[in-house]
Amino acid sequence: MYRITGAKCLVLFLCAATALQAENSPNQNKDTVAETESDTDRDPGSASYKEIQRQEENYEVSPCSLKNPSDAVRCALKNAPGILEARARFQESRAAMDVADNVPNPRLQGNYMFGKNSAELEYRHIIEMGDRRDLRTDSARAQARARALDWEIARQNTVLSVVMTLYQLEHLREEQRYLEETIQAFNAAIYRLYRLPSRDANQNTSLYTYIMARDSLRQQKLDLLDRRNHLRRDLEVILGHPLEDKDLDRISASHPESWPDLPGEYSRSLEIARVNQEVARAAYEHRIESSRVWPDISIGPRLTVERSSELLSGSKTESNVGLSFSITMPLYNQYSGSEDRARAVEKHRQIKKKATVRSIESEYRYMVRSYREHVQGIKNNPSMRTLEGRRYAVLNYMRRGLLNPALLVEFHRSYGEHIHQFHAAQIRALGMLWRSYALTGRILDDEVIDSIR
Repeated sequence: MYRITGAKCLVLFLCAATALQAENSPNQNKDTVAETESDTDRDPGSASYKEIQRQEENYEVSPCSLKNPSDAVRCALKNAPGILEARARFQESRAAMDVADNVPNPRLQGNYMFGKNSAELEYRHIIEMGDRRDLRTDSARAQARARALDWEIARQNTVLSVVMTLYQLEHLREEQRYLEETIQAFNAAIYRLYRLPSRDANQNTSLYTYIMARDSLRQQKLDLLDRRNHLRRDLEVILGHPLEDKDLDRISASHPESWPDLPGEYSRSLEIARVNQEVARAAYEHRIESSRVWPDISIGPRLTVERSSELLSGSKTESNVGLSFSITMPLYNQYSGSEDRARAVEKHRQIKKKATVRSIESEYRYMVRSYREHVQGIKNNPSMRTLEGRRYAVLNYMRRGLLNPALLVEFHRSYGEHIHQFHAAQIRALGMLWRSYALTGRILDDEVIDSIR
């Protein structure tokens, strides 16, 4: 009777342990994911975490309608390779979080001795001491949050890059129009001198001066077209679609009508939140290595069955149920090096966090001062309409032959240098404005994106 009861106990124990293993792992994974989603909703990267649940597993290029600059920005948010890569890394980190939450598989071991007609069967359940499983899950959760923030930062950086490119396209178009109109004016002056029945030394010198000035402008136009094509190539990679000249004209961003003040709050910068998650993960990893001083324990029932033959009473089967366990003893301090390394990594992450916060604070102070100076300088300059009016007047004098060639060439050289520097100052000011939008988390807002005209 005892032998039957012992066998039944072993079977029941195995069934219960297997059921417990199957029941706990999926549910605990789901609970962990749900808890992480709840926690991440409170993080600055929560928009990415929610968005990934709404999106399909699709990394193909999405179609886009490019009618204005804001359409180009929203198209980039769907198709930019950097964003898709960050999204894939985030999904990978979510899978790693499920892996970290796994319970170690139990061990089933048995042997049979033919000579003695005996068999042994052991079932051992692995017990991790020191909350190692919880620490692994917390570390993976911090990693998933960091990847979510990486995804959001990639979206911000893409918007910043595309916006700056769209403004540069408009500046290049203005400079190209200036070069083409000036080349036409020089051609008219050259043609007028060619038509003269005879030319004196001054007229020949004027002709040669106009030809050299025109050829120099043609070379500048080649350089400008190369820069425009370079920007086109970058946009085609980000948007995922080939772009014609008419597309570039539609999505180029015109001069801003007003210059708003910089946003005054940057404490919710995603870059700061990102290094905070790195510090948290390093702390969990340090605690994991510290927990290895606890031994690994495996424990479970053991069943032995032995069959013996007796001359008078026949064969006899005897079974026994006992307890089997093993303990890994960390006697030789093999994990001290890993713990020291984890401690050093945690210290490094803390130093990096302080450096990042200090860098962002310094960057913002610089932008406030420099942005104010740039905006004031831009406002003190004459508008592009005023400058073009002056240039058209000079071109009219040029066609009528009323200007000295040296003075004319110097005017166009100064004018070209002026508009180039004016556009460079605008780009620097716009870069500081949109960078401040990124630091304050506003760069992805619809009202900010729609402000591009």
